[in-house]
Amino acid sequence: MIGALYTGANGLYSREAGLDTISNNLANLNTVGFKKSSVNFYDMVYQQVIGNSVDPSQVGIGDSVAYTDTDFSQGTLLESANPTAVAVDGNGLFVLEGQSEKKGASKIFYSRAGDFSFDASANFVNENGNIVMGWMAEPIDGGYDIPVDSSGLPTGTLSPINISGFQVLPAVQTSQAKISANLNSGDQIIEKSSADAGDGLSLLFDDNGKRIPIAAGDNLKISFDGGLTYTTLTYGTDFSTLGDLANKIGSVYASDTGNSSSDVSMVNGKITINNSGSTDIAISIISGSQPEAKFDTIMENLSGTAVNGQTVSTQPFYAATHSVHAYFYDASGSKHLLDIDFRRASDTAWNWQADLGDTSGTLAGNSGSIEFNPDGTMLETTSSPTINYTPSGSNTAQSIMLNLWNTDSGAFEGNTTSGLTSFAIDSATTSLSIDGNSAGSLNNVQTDSNGNINGVYSNGKTVPIAKIAIATFQNNQGLSKAGNSLFSQTVNSGAPNIGISGVSRGTILPGKLEASNVDLSSELVAMLTSQRSFQANSKSITTADSMLQTAIQLKR
Repeated sequence: MIGALYTGANGLYSREAGLDTISNNLANLNTVGFKKSSVNFYDMVYQQVIGNSVDPSQVGIGDSVAYTDTDFSQGTLLESANPTAVAVDGNGLFVLEGQSEKKGASKIFYSRAGDFSFDASANFVNENGNIVMGWMAEPIDGGYDIPVDSSGLPTGTLSPINISGFQVLPAVQTSQAKISANLNSGDQIIEKSSADAGDGLSLLFDDNGKRIPIAAGDNLKISFDGGLTYTTLTYGTDFSTLGDLANKIGSVYASDTGNSSSDVSMVNGKITINNSGSTDIAISIISGSQPEAKFDTIMENLSGTAVNGQTVSTQPFYAATHSVHAYFYDASGSKHLLDIDFRRASDTAWNWQADLGDTSGTLAGNSGSIEFNPDGTMLETTSSPTINYTPSGSNTAQSIMLNLWNTDSGAFEGNTTSGLTSFAIDSATTSLSIDGNSAGSLNNVQTDSNGNINGVYSNGKTVPIAKIAIATFQNNQGLSKAGNSLFSQTVNSGAPNIGISGVSRGTILPGKLEASNVDLSSELVAMLTSQRSFQANSKSITTADSMLQTAIQLKR
């Protein structure tokens, strides 16, 4: 019966350990990233009882704590007001550097609690000052990037995350402008500009955006004496461009009136006549063999009497154009406007011209022509031109590729519609991408699902400046709890496998926190069970004591 006292006592000790664990779980019900534990017991040594039984006759001496099991099941994911808070959805733990028990030494810890922020030294830390570990970005072409291998794993050294060296994003000069746009090749347009002297008449449009039909041999007749005598001007023979027509009219005007041919000029797409003579001029224009009335209607606006000093003009002519308002950055990070104007030169060609929007320097190589196939696609042999910008007071030119194919190389890469096209639909720019940037200061940081810590700079750029590491273990149960929601590696856990979000491990969720996985109802049930077990073990002790008392009293 003495053994029964010890057996009951062992039971009490075990129940006490179980209650301690349950109490710890309940105390951490609201602890971020906490993982609940449970106690497992084993029965202790058995004593062989001598007897005649064929089967073994054994009496145990109670139980003891075998081990404490940590439950790594996923906790509830909660929204966090902390912009740098993160959680792991799935397997894996954050890696942190903290202080070792040895003075001045550091130690690596692991945690599921992602309530991180930046301290005064720009370290990415948890609430206890342990620094989150990962990979830092490297300077690349004036910016920052995180180099990775073919599997996507960063090639740099795992280190504590500190962003003190990323407070400024340096300026990067523009090297190319990628354009994707359509240039309307149809007979009805919306975007247009006043015609120039060099525009071919067969490519011009009226005020309503309708193409003016004219063909070789079409003509008109003009008179400056009220219709007594007419001079016939034939398209394709006497004129082909709007400037040619103005010059021919000027010659006839000078010959018939004795006034200067300079009285005839072009203003805002109109042919104008300024009567500089001393007498009135009766102007008459009549249709020749023109099959369509549009051209004659525009020209006949000149008909009538131009009194001394009066100016008369045709209706306006328009050319099909399209404007792209771009910009670029110079070596100092200053931003400059760059206007790129396209103008139809034929049914399958467009001219382009780029002009500065300021007086900061000069451009060279800033004009050219682009040929298209009859189906509206660019010739595959088309190369993207280079514009050279030279700042005032400098002899060093900055080269800017006008990337007409909107590809990485600036050349045809298999897609005939990736850049410029010339289909019979409205002109429009669908994409304009300019590289380079002005210098910027760090305004904010953000995290993303790839585990990147992105710097948001005052120049509008957002670039990755660090990547958070995630560790997995062969045996999570072998990790040792170190307090503050931290775990330490042990022999039983195995070595950590360090990787990145979403690659053979859980995914990082920005703006989230993982709550404790303690279930209140389960813990209360376990507490009641432990309480009853404790009571039963204590009862076995009192019962054994009572029996001993009875045995002792037999001697009396």
